[in-house]
Amino acid sequence: MKPFYKYEPFKNQFFKICFVLLVGGPLLAGCNSFGNSVGSQPAISAYNFENMSDKERQDLAQAYQQQPKSRRLALAYAASLKVTGQSAQAVAVLEKLTIHYPEDKEVLSAFGKSLIDVGRASQAEEVLGNAHAPDQPDWTILSAQGVAADQQNDHQRAQSFYKAALAIIPNEPSILTNMGLSYALSGDLVEAEKKLRLAMDSQQASLTTRKNLAMVLALRGKPAEAKTIVAQDMPANEVDRFISQFKRGK
Repeated sequence: MKPFYKYEPFKNQFFKICFVLLVGGPLLAGCNSFGNSVGSQPAISAYNFENMSDKERQDLAQAYQQQPKSRRLALAYAASLKVTGQSAQAVAVLEKLTIHYPEDKEVLSAFGKSLIDVGRASQAEEVLGNAHAPDQPDWTILSAQGVAADQQNDHQRAQSFYKAALAIIPNEPSILTNMGLSYALSGDLVEAEKKLRLAMDSQQASLTTRKNLAMVLALRGKPAEAKTIVAQDMPANEVDRFISQFKRGK
């Protein structure tokens, strides 16, 4: 199948919103206070950064300013910045942190993923390559390496990263979502639909997965099914506008 070059204007848009990058472990419900007793504080994965209140974000920012070299606080603050759309600031925080923890795998992983958020894919690949050992592969890093390769239009290499990640955690919807978009960007809409439908089979399928599948279905000339998939997430007028961007022949 030939690549759909006439859809090139939409590539940058979907690089930004339709890949899945996981910060780390699952974020648990409920937020914890950020005190000065670092030793008693929970790990970064214990915070639900998307649902933090403004007061909690302010407390976290203040705690970080007081202890900018704190590994835990810097990782948490960067994650909070990321979910509020302050990706460049998150990169700056993590870049400073790597000075103090140059061989810390979690720090390198977070920094590499943050670089992808701001489009610095080549640097991200270099950082992520140092973020896990070959004998202890991290599937979230492998998936992120795939995204970095996709950002550089090397879709075949990207898909090899996704396959390696799936070998560790089969049928993981976030990997399948990234892989589906990779196939779409390379022009293989049939395989893209297959991967995204597999991702949709999971109860953990996200809005990103549904939007990607709807995009692919619209590109394949199936706008009615595409609308049905995203209707649960968008008002009717937004559904029509979203799908109309990708109708076949546009």
